[in-house]
Amino acid sequence: MTAPLVVFSARLGALTQMEEQLLPRARVAVAELSDRDSIAAAAEGATILVVGAVEPLDAETLARIPSVVAVIRRGIGVDNIDLDAARRLGILVGNVPAASVEEVSDHALALLLAGLRRLSEFDAAARATDGAATARIGSSLPPLSSTTLGIVGFGRIGRALARKARSVFGEIIACDPLLELRSMHDSVRIVPLDEVVARSDAISLHAPGGAVVIDERALRAVRPGVVIVNTARGSLVDEVALARAVADGRVGAVGLDVTLHEPLADEDPLRTLPGAILTGHAAAKGKESAASLRRGVIDNIEDVLDGRSPRFLANPDVLESARLRLAVSTEKENPR
Repeated sequence: MTAPLVVFSARLGALTQMEEQLLPRARVAVAELSDRDSIAAAAEGATILVVGAVEPLDAETLARIPSVVAVIRRGIGVDNIDLDAARRLGILVGNVPAASVEEVSDHALALLLAGLRRLSEFDAAARATDGAATARIGSSLPPLSSTTLGIVGFGRIGRALARKARSVFGEIIACDPLLELRSMHDSVRIVPLDEVVARSDAISLHAPGGAVVIDERALRAVRPGVVIVNTARGSLVDEVALARAVADGRVGAVGLDVTLHEPLADEDPLRTLPGAILTGHAAAKGKESAASLRRGVIDNIEDVLDGRSPRFLANPDVLESARLRLAVSTEKENPR
């Protein structure tokens, strides 16, 4: 009997000994999964696909991979996967929800502090031996203890950031559509998005992809000199409107780990945006995070190979689908 085929997106890099431990119970391959056609071709005969954050698994693509019983996202967000279509087709979607929480929240805090203290501007002034610029920049900086941090999206990473930032900022507020307005969570008050935008001296984005959060309307309402940090999804920010807001002084500094287009084109205006720090999707990097992330993916894969749903199931309603492609065993509960 032929072993099940597990296909990893080439975007995730070369396989390691951790993935190779799936042998010989499964065949393991790496393939380009960049568009509908390449995904359909690579997934022919595959049982499991492992993807990153950008592989386009929309309804049309999912309909073209009839042998696939599970898609595993190497990471947290699953906004590049049409969960409704996966449910209708009976495809399990797994992810690694605890992946890189500490690293991404660390990175967000570093970008926030760098922006609020205008480190890129100080660096440029020091390199130019421009003492007048150093004095001018420094004269406008408030103590961080008098500033308000606004967090958009108060899930695992947003809460980790709040925990770490509590001793730095004077106040922390957050918005999250899944939480009750005006309720308190971890000493953080949940408020509407408009209030986060209007009251915050620094805004950190931790929402899943979808609707644009920082658009022209929001940028007209921000406090002058606000710092905006995005370690979540590039689609959350209208980058053209952001560049204009930086140019006219409404936004004082920007920290972008993610952008709408990755990598940035040579002519992309973000490359020369004043006061911007770009980190090229590095927020999740860390000595321990890579191994933890790979381990979480392998755990999900092994669950599926054993006839169980992934222990981290992003679309639990699929288990009620009459078209479920995997005969999920109920004899052994997955650890949660």
